[in-house]
Amino acid sequence: VPPSSSRDAARRNVERTSSMALGDWDEVAVGKYVYWSNVQDDVPLADLGEVLSADGSNRVVRFAKKEVKDKVWMFRLADIQKETFVHAVVDGVSPHSVGLVRELKGGQLLVHIEGNGLTANRTDLLKSQLQPGSRVRWTISSDDIPRGELGEVLLDVNAYSDIKVKFSAGEFRMRYSEMVLASECGNSITVGQYVYWSNVQDGVPLGDLGEVLSADGSNRVVRFAKKEVKDKAWMFRLAEIQKDAFVHATTSGIPPDAVGVVKDLKDGHLLVHIEGNGLTEHRTNLLNSSLQPGLRVRWTKSDEQIPRGHVGEVLADVNAYSDVKVKFPFGEFRLRYSEMTQAPLSAIPEEPLAKLKRIFNDFRGGRLPVEDFVDILKRLGFAETDGLDLSSQLPRGKDGTCSGKDFISYLFPR
Repeated sequence: VPPSSSRDAARRNVERTSSMALGDWDEVAVGKYVYWSNVQDDVPLADLGEVLSADGSNRVVRFAKKEVKDKVWMFRLADIQKETFVHAVVDGVSPHSVGLVRELKGGQLLVHIEGNGLTANRTDLLKSQLQPGSRVRWTISSDDIPRGELGEVLLDVNAYSDIKVKFSAGEFRMRYSEMVLASECGNSITVGQYVYWSNVQDGVPLGDLGEVLSADGSNRVVRFAKKEVKDKAWMFRLAEIQKDAFVHATTSGIPPDAVGVVKDLKDGHLLVHIEGNGLTEHRTNLLNSSLQPGLRVRWTKSDEQIPRGHVGEVLADVNAYSDVKVKFPFGEFRLRYSEMTQAPLSAIPEEPLAKLKRIFNDFRGGRLPVEDFVDILKRLGFAETDGLDLSSQLPRGKDGTCSGKDFISYLFPR
């Protein structure tokens, strides 16, 4: 039962935060390409901008029509950055060709490909499976490069899509199509996930999405729109949008702040439930939302049923009004997507969390002074403001201490 019937229908417009972990905010650095969550007429949803300056939690970003200054959590890193290897889905360029992103100008990406400069929209480019820094194997062998030897891809591709790879015997120019990711890179690809295939064929064009049907050792069977294929796991790359993901649609007629959920993949197109309707879209017309199922969040408001500051977990459930279902320790509630913010330390790594648990158990029967608690968080790499914010949400004893039990319950509501 929702906290109030009026909240379900209300259309509030409160600042929302990115799904990045707090420790990842430093990645939104000068020179990075980002999307902005605060959609405006002169900065559409899918517009790419470049970070010009970073001052604490503030970022200044240049978009095609204006510069904006906002909090770091209002921006989301783009999947394609400067010096990324890409394929171009445009007429006149081979789908096998590999290009290198050189610059972002006027909202478009400048790519060096086939020996020429190409100006393309983000939707005209597909991130290559192999990237500078990738560990790869050559599918052939020679006296200098034994079969199976690992090499590292360097930031160098020529007009013929030959990339430079560093092996133990030196640096060599290799055909991109003859290189595959090291086998361990494909182990995370499992049944039900959506993937791209590196082996471009007539029946499976570049950028086609497929669904993994079976996984047997290093082999994967994937269904694409026109055919099923069987290949090694490292020949596939996970798509940026998966089933149950929250997305925004850039299609005309759909408000940019409307939130949908991906339900299925059929004939290469994603089926999305948004605004109470079913929408069939190509992946290029969808963007991942900032908040996703599984993320721990707080409501920016409060009432008698949800006290201020309590943490809940986002569920894979969104209605026609973009209200998402959030699970708190005391029940599930339907809340406005735009009124959710990421909870401090919502993506705290397992190792620091284990250390915190041990520390709480070692001191005062599981209790610590707040000052010590904040200091410990700082030593584990978290900002002092994060520790102070979190500790302010925890119940305190008469002696000013907080308990490990309350801390764990806060981070992992059940």
